[in-house]
Amino acid sequence: MYFPNYPAKPLQYGDSGAEVETMQAAMNVILAKYPTHDVLVEDGYFGDATDIAVRRFQQHVGLAQDGVVGAYTWISIFALANVIYEA
Repeated sequence: MYFPNYPAKPLQYGDSGAEVETMQAAMNVILAKYPTHDVLVEDGYFGDATDIAVRRFQQHVGLAQDGVVGAYTWISIFALANVIYEA
């Protein structure tokens, strides 16, 4: 696993692209260890399933549950994914 730089803008519902796909892959590392939601399709589209998974993750780590992957959520996702991946 790796720790990519935060994208230039927050990721949110309706967004698409490589940054979303990278975040979905990291979320899947977490979801494999803590199955609070189905594994995400790593398609690069921030749809309903990704939104739900992000909100549940935010709740779990004590962040605002807004479904937006801002800097704090991005860092939290990749920090936890890297710990799990390296364990």
